[in-house]
Amino acid sequence: MKSSPADPDDGFAASLRAAIGARDVTLVWLRDRLAARGSPVSLTTLSYWRSGRRHPEGASSFAAIAEIEQLLGLPESYLTNRLGPHRRVGPLAAPVPPFEARPVSGAAEETTEALGAPFGVFREITTHIVADVDETGVLRHRWIRMVVQVTSGTVSEYPWIEVVEGEDGPPAFTSAYGARLTRTYDHPSGTAYGVVLELERRVSAPDTAALEWVTDFPYDEAPTLECMHGRSRSGGELLLWVRFHPSRLPAWWAEFTDDGAAPTATRSLDTGTTAHVFRRSFGPGVFGLRWGFDGS
Repeated sequence: MKSSPADPDDGFAASLRAAIGARDVTLVWLRDRLAARGSPVSLTTLSYWRSGRRHPEGASSFAAIAEIEQLLGLPESYLTNRLGPHRRVGPLAAPVPPFEARPVSGAAEETTEALGAPFGVFREITTHIVADVDETGVLRHRWIRMVVQVTSGTVSEYPWIEVVEGEDGPPAFTSAYGARLTRTYDHPSGTAYGVVLELERRVSAPDTAALEWVTDFPYDEAPTLECMHGRSRSGGELLLWVRFHPSRLPAWWAEFTDDGAAPTATRSLDTGTTAHVFRRSFGPGVFGLRWGFDGS
């Protein structure tokens, strides 16, 4: 993209300059911290953004703007909302089925199609997952909180696919915030379950939506000893935090991916009761945390 003369009335550039000045940091400081967070931006590009000679374009640039807002202590979408008519999301890589390496991949894809909701237009900016394991060793509750960016068009729904393991049926979606559950689909194989969450407001590219929902697992026995998250394309930070009951602690735990990478060495909780795994950026594929009890 060619640069243009600086626009003195540019709301985005003026807000960025003011925020950098208020934080009393340099562009080098900003560049280094963006790189550490997995959203690298060159010093030249940052200079152009600050002067108004260029504007962010493309999903990766908007992800970097979200990181800049955090680094400068600004409210979410503070800078993005000032881009006005310049806003445009560039082309993204085609989404990849995240569970491709698992036997349930076909069922998950068919469930996605059956839901009839937009799937390939979202990019995860941040996802936090908290899971509770009870005193019997069964995963009972899970909270998922995420910020997603719309990369094209205008949408009002967000689809979610749940991989079902064991024979106790799908989990129960008990509550949602920033959205509401509108329809579900249970795959005939019993190995995949999908829901559609209606966002509390329509969102147009490149804006973001924040949503959270709670899932209960009504199982008598643990069908799986892992907590995982699948992404169809590269996204921002991903945190999985598993909290174990003090009377039923695992003998070991480890992080894993389904992208062919070597598994990490197993670890113990030592004196704690929780385990977490974190990536500043991840995708496409599956990232998770698994654990085992004595004798398992």
